[in-house]
Amino acid sequence: MVLFSDFKQLFYTFIVLSISLKVKLNINQCREILFDYHFLEQMF
Repeated sequence: MVLFSDFKQLFYTFIVLSISLKVKLNINQCREILFDYHFLEQMF
């Protein structure tokens, strides 16, 4: 049982980490897209 609970905790930690990484990547992508958009706006 102890092993199982440890595994469960590890699993949840992994899920949370992967989700936070995805969110971080999405935020960076949004920032880049916004930056490109502003750059294009200034060009025209």
